[in-house]
Amino acid sequence: MANIVNFTDKQFENRLNDNLEELVQVKKRLNRQPLFYLVGNQGQGKPVCEEDD
Repeated sequence: MANIVNFTDKQFENRLNDNLEELVQVKKRLNRQPLFYLVGNQGQGKPVCEEDD
């Protein structure tokens, strides 16, 4: 882990922006609703499968 005391203002800003972008992407992935779909032939019992990206 880098020592924040030795960062220039620009380095700090870049690191902060990178961290914020990563946190936003993680939050979007966690908040995404799972997609469920049914498989099988008509009239048969169909198991529910969750699509995993």
